[in-house]
Amino acid sequence: MENIKWRHIGIFALFVLDSFVLDRVLKEYLLYSLDSRLEIIPNVFALTIQENPGIAFSIKLPYYFQIILAPALILVGIKFAFDYLDLNNKFVLVILGVIVGGALGNFVDRVMYRGVIDYLSFWHYPVFNLADVFIVVGIFLLIAFYGKIKRV
Repeated sequence: MENIKWRHIGIFALFVLDSFVLDRVLKEYLLYSLDSRLEIIPNVFALTIQENPGIAFSIKLPYYFQIILAPALILVGIKFAFDYLDLNNKFVLVILGVIVGGALGNFVDRVMYRGVIDYLSFWHYPVFNLADVFIVVGIFLLIAFYGKIKRV
């Protein structure tokens, strides 16, 4: 295993915490303050609370399978990071922190509400949340920059 410095662990933890808290605060605020759909840009962007009992793209899976699957995927991702990524690269730590923070935010939803709370609605796309954005953008960045961030 690489020699990971404590400050690098701190960077990772900071971004996990920031992305997790931002997602949770926004979800809770909207859950308790949004009465119905709020059109921000008519026919383009709205805030609307929708519970998603499924996984990505609302794919239906039994609840208990979801509760087991989420931590398992996080552990597989951590194993991948330790095996293939340069964990001394701050960019990698930020990306991983945001992905893990988003995954934890959605996992907490599953435990608390038996589904993920979604609230961002664009055009006719499925409703999603900030945690989903963190996960998807983070994974995209890992793929896009893999050549520069892989372990040598």
